[in-house]
Amino acid sequence: MASEPRGRRTRPLDRPRAVAMPGPRHERPVVDADVDDTTSDEDQTHMATARFNDTVIADSDDAIMVEGALYFPPEDVNTEYLREISKTEESWRGTAHYSDVIVAGQVVPSGAWHYPEAADAALDIEGYYAFWNGVEVTS
Repeated sequence: MASEPRGRRTRPLDRPRAVAMPGPRHERPVVDADVDDTTSDEDQTHMATARFNDTVIADSDDAIMVEGALYFPPEDVNTEYLREISKTEESWRGTAHYSDVIVAGQVVPSGAWHYPEAADAALDIEGYYAFWNGVEVTS
């Protein structure tokens, strides 16, 4: 078995895999109890890059997939391109912190989010950043 990335907390194997669209502003997703978790992308780390306007915002060998979104460890994110703008309490993840992504004066509103202090159900992504809404994420 591969070693766990630094600081990653694993999802209990008896918890069914959640099925939902990526993005921070949705409530707890519909759960598909019939999904076989033994080969889930959520159990692996990924090489991934987040870019906006040909500028690398995040680049990691340790990104993790949660519900279709890749989350980047904070040490792999160029936070100088982020400006925190708001927070929203979410029922099962905790408080989401949203940031605009700004490169060369161009802005992706709420293009990034993270959970600095995630709820117990979301400890795998505590402190990790995810991107969407115009930020290109590739793996």
